[in-house]
Amino acid sequence: MSKFINKIFIGGLIFFLVFFALELVKEGFVSNYFDLNIVLLIVVIFGIMSLILKRCHPEDPEYSGDEGSH
Repeated sequence: MSKFINKIFIGGLIFFLVFFALELVKEGFVSNYFDLNIVLLIVVIFGIMSLILKRCHPEDPEYSGDEGSH
């Protein structure tokens, strides 16, 4: 479950940063059709959930995010 939440967080963050950069380059390109604040809120929520899960299970390799140890 933690890996799934972490992947949603990373994907949402990349999505937000790309669309934010597009908005900076050409104003109104994204904001005329889509509100980036919704994506930012979702990214923050999933980021907090990811941090909480990692702090609750620090010794469990599934929650450590260390892919190379398996």
